Amino acid sequence: MVKKWALPTIDILPKPPQKQPAEDIISGHEMTRMLLGRGIDYTLVKEVHAPQVSKYYFDSDSDEHIEKADKIAKLIGTRMKIFGVQAIEQRKPISHVCISIPRTKPEIVYFADLLTEGEKPFVESASPYVPMLFGKDENNKPVIIDLRTMTHCLIGGTTKSGKSGLIHAKICSMKMRTTPDKLQIFFCDFKGNDSSFYKDSPFFGVDEETRKPLQPITCLIELVIRLRLLNKLMEERAREMNAKGQRELPANEKRIVLIIDELADVMAKGKTVVETPLASLLAKGRSAGIHVILATQRPSAKVLDGDLKNNCPTVVGLKAANKSSSGVIWDEPGLEKLLGRGDCMIRYDEETEGIRMQVPYVSDSDIEAVMNFWKEQAK
Repeated sequence: MVKKWALPTIDILPKPPQKQPAEDIISGHEMTRMLLGRGIDYTLVKEVHAPQVSKYYFDSDSDEHIEKADKIAKLIGTRMKIFGVQAIEQRKPISHVCISIPRTKPEIVYFADLLTEGEKPFVESASPYVPMLFGKDENNKPVIIDLRTMTHCLIGGTTKSGKSGLIHAKICSMKMRTTPDKLQIFFCDFKGNDSSFYKDSPFFGVDEETRKPLQPITCLIELVIRLRLLNKLMEERAREMNAKGQRELPANEKRIVLIIDELADVMAKGKTVVETPLASLLAKGRSAGIHVILATQRPSAKVLDGDLKNNCPTVVGLKAANKSSSGVIWDEPGLEKLLGRGDCMIRYDEETEGIRMQVPYVSDSDIEAVMNFWKEQAK
């Protein structure tokens, strides 16, 4: 008998703390007066208050003004002892200069709150391709991407930059809108810190014959076995689709997600046995409904070679340790200027420029609530 699963509602999550108002060190009008005092006559066009930064947009058609604004940004950062003040030139759709200043009291983005925000809230999402909640963008809109759009994802950043929070947000949000018969997750977590939350979940590593949950993947041997099994499944699905004249797995078929955290540990201990099957999944897995999420806190050219990066169209760049690490993750410097604590850049297709985003805070209680909901149904 086929088990019927019910999706959870927002009510299963604990109510988040009441939001505290964020605070700024300077207003847009004060910024205008400061610039005017330095001989820069700008007109304030708009203000955007994102969770961790406030951005002030000014009209400008002079390269000289842009150069002066950059000096002003550095001056503000030095005088007010604030890290991360930037002047950004924006040419599209209209020429602007944007001065971005970290907020003195950032907004905490709670997972439960973000699920219900936006014109089309995540909790009402009906994508058949497994939607995921990534975070809140600088226009205070939820960033929602489904597996079909994401394909494969690379997450990179330094320690305590928000990597674990993003992984938890992805997993919990998938579980809020998808049932176990439509989604299976394999979590390769060498340290065992994050995957331990999901032990005995009906989504994780379910053996189809015994119907008993497998332990989270915590060693290289098990990862190699999983990679080989997934490659075999990918080939079988490809043959079935070819026989039916299909170019892609139908939307109603089960999707499989492989999460590898920490990629640097995997490559250090077994690059020779892991690299080939992993590259195969990245190159051909999407059409067979197999998706890979790679995460690392130690990005380097040895860990992330060209093939791995090129086959991950979705990239989340968290705060990097330096320009070199930023170049490995994002292909250019800039991530080293992020503020940490979930402040990041995301790019999910070739046509979209990087979007600044805040990763939501997912509490242990949030994870437990989602886990308990599915454990009860699995009994």
